[in-house]
Amino acid sequence: MDGNETPAIDLSSSVKAIVGLGALLLAVAAMVFAASAAMEKRRPDISVLLNPFMADASSRLARGVFAASAGEGTPEDLATGAREARKFAQDAYRVKPLSPDALTLLAWASESAPARTGILLNAATLNKRSSMLSGAVLTVHSQNEDVEAALDTLNNFLAVHPEKIDALEPFLIQTLSNPQGPGVFRRVFRDEPLWMDEFIARAGRDGTALENLFAITDTMDTGKTLSRRTNIVLMRRYLEVGRLEQAFATYQGLVSDRPLQKPACRIGSANRLDWCTDLAPFDWRLGEGATVSSVLISPNPKVQFRATQTGRELIAQRIVQLGDEPASLRVDYTSDDSAFGDNVNVSVICATDRRQLFNATLSSLRASEGAEISADCDFVIFTLVSLRSVRAAPTRGSIDGVRFD
Repeated sequence: MDGNETPAIDLSSSVKAIVGLGALLLAVAAMVFAASAAMEKRRPDISVLLNPFMADASSRLARGVFAASAGEGTPEDLATGAREARKFAQDAYRVKPLSPDALTLLAWASESAPARTGILLNAATLNKRSSMLSGAVLTVHSQNEDVEAALDTLNNFLAVHPEKIDALEPFLIQTLSNPQGPGVFRRVFRDEPLWMDEFIARAGRDGTALENLFAITDTMDTGKTLSRRTNIVLMRRYLEVGRLEQAFATYQGLVSDRPLQKPACRIGSANRLDWCTDLAPFDWRLGEGATVSSVLISPNPKVQFRATQTGRELIAQRIVQLGDEPASLRVDYTSDDSAFGDNVNVSVICATDRRQLFNATLSSLRASEGAEISADCDFVIFTLVSLRSVRAAPTRGSIDGVRFD
């Protein structure tokens, strides 16, 4: 291949997805319009007989005939349905030449593909609200293998019908899964359409096209362009696939203004951890339930707990980002129980490769006046667990502060 030659791009899967999407839109739109209420909507045949100049009644009758004759919604079935409805569409067109549904059905009934395309594309410049017209234009673009034009049409359609995203979600995600999906969606999302946030959240929860989704979100300032809910979905998904840096960057955007709102978050500093619990694992995950009770006390937040069962029970855990230099770990605690320090264990492991960087009891950590944590791991998992033995009294105490100096 010559160095200047562009490699061929296989759009077949995207095209198949959008062809299916167009057929679905046409079928759904026809059914929705045919089931409208009101007298002329319930019985358009009677309305037409009473007043043949009522374009809306003729148009609705045409849609009803089309819906009943369109079969499975294949291009051939759609053409058959349109031909059956042509007479009523012509009646509507004579009274209202810019009727989008009449133009759609007349175009679809045409034997000439160029004529059909010309009518639909011209009609689309005049009306972007018609579901039937949008579906027909989508199908034309799909048959021409013009994925970008099809997504543009879909974007315009969702701009005026955002409620349709439920029906369109499977097809949007299928299109996103295509190798060309990220590039097409990035271009559509440049203008930040209203449905963008909802779709990204759904694609994140769906999980079948995460790498393509990340190829889009990695280029966005998600903290400014996406909602808090969607950013939380992205943070969770980044964590699940081990992309800690992207997850932490998303987390930082979520908490940028939080210290002004949360008392437990106000004591944090460059070295001393706060006691926020909203967004674990970058915030604290506290042990709860019958075995361990962790409570935040304000205005001087601390973790208090009471372990009543034997064995290792979680007290608190958090992922911490470390700097480029080794850090000195210190844990401040208080308790009336002299054995408290021996009954609580501290561990630090590397979040990326699970290497054990530190493991000892609180009393050992205090006796050594801290522990040095190496700088060869960007993110560590800090964990506190109780070590109550069978005959020991319930473990009671509080963790007053955790520092990585």
